[in-house]
Amino acid sequence: MPQSNATTPPPPAQSIRRGWVLGVLLVGPFMAQADATIANVATPSIHADLRASGAALELVVGGYLTTFAVLLITGARLGQSHGYRRVFLIGRRSRPARSPARSSVACSCQRTLAGTHWRAIFLINVPIAGATVAAVRRRLPTDARRATREIDLAGVATLTISALLVVVPLVLGRVEGWPLWTWVCLAASVPTFVLFLNGQRRVASRGGAPLVNLDVLARPAVSWSLLAVLITTGTYYALLFTLAEYLQQGLGDSALISGVTLVPWVAAFGVAGQLVQRLPARHAAWVPAISCLLLVTAYAAVSATLFAGQHDGAPLIAALAVGGLGLGVNFSAILAHLSGAVPPGYAPDLSGISSTTAAIGGAVGVAAFATLYFSLSHLGPAQATRAFAIVTAAFAAAAAVAMVAARRATTAPAVARVEPVMAE
Repeated sequence: MPQSNATTPPPPAQSIRRGWVLGVLLVGPFMAQADATIANVATPSIHADLRASGAALELVVGGYLTTFAVLLITGARLGQSHGYRRVFLIGRRSRPARSPARSSVACSCQRTLAGTHWRAIFLINVPIAGATVAAVRRRLPTDARRATREIDLAGVATLTISALLVVVPLVLGRVEGWPLWTWVCLAASVPTFVLFLNGQRRVASRGGAPLVNLDVLARPAVSWSLLAVLITTGTYYALLFTLAEYLQQGLGDSALISGVTLVPWVAAFGVAGQLVQRLPARHAAWVPAISCLLLVTAYAAVSATLFAGQHDGAPLIAALAVGGLGLGVNFSAILAHLSGAVPPGYAPDLSGISSTTAAIGGAVGVAAFATLYFSLSHLGPAQATRAFAIVTAAFAAAAAVAMVAARRATTAPAVARVEPVMAE
């Protein structure tokens, strides 16, 4: 008997088209990750060229991640209102020839040629964005007509303020001697975030489109998962920052060595997704917690090795490979768990919330752990090594908390799967 449409594989042409669409869309998160990673490796050069303080370097990365986090959900809402293809093109610098974006690129090129070599790292976006624009126009389907909906600008403002009230004092507090305003800002971040949540409820109650669907966050399986994502991603971005500072400023290694040192982490992260797909389903509930345990092991191994006085690269590289595998498995397993924890109608909200949570976690992680590193690190390899050993021990402690959250997420009681009312 002929197979049903549900089991019949798509025609080859349709599969190729889906592959192109997926490939084009993946360029967006690739560029975001590449910019953050490259900027971290370049922070010692920025410090030397601009005489930037450690706090200023933290703001370079933390400010980028905070902005990315706040505007991520906003971009999703703009896509719902004005078309995802159109908004995606705008995001890839699709501008007229005399636009400010191209002027800034030209200025960057001129200053790079003048000898400020670290600015060249940002030029990597230009050819990638240009190729992506051409691919989007050829491969992505056109947007259907959509009813324009108001963007929750008040939600954008309160979320931005609440994030800055945490990041800025953590970054500048050490340099300023922890004055009163830093503690006031940290205390004020709590009621500001509550104000954001209350605003989201009001928008939803009157039939609007809030930035965050609080019905998603109310599920324990989701909230515990997001906490695990917040912590693990925070340690990852903080590792990128502090490792670059330790290798280049502390040990005097080159930016090339600093970048190559991260290759085992990235390679293991890429393999992790394939491993998760091959694991038996009966073990799925344990995978997120076990992956966090791998992170704990990796961070603790780096810390113990440095405290033992071993400075050669082999133990560090091996531990980074284990850490990359742990983070990659955790990322894939948590996403798989989240996709099954909510009805399909919640998928767009869940995608935006999880990505925003990861970015906020990165910003807070850089601010907190980098501040700890700079407060302990002084001139000389010995002091830098001790500081990095203490920071990686703190990473291990944080990953242990994430392990508990991941386990709570997979053991959270199931809730009624009621489909949400989706906005047109």
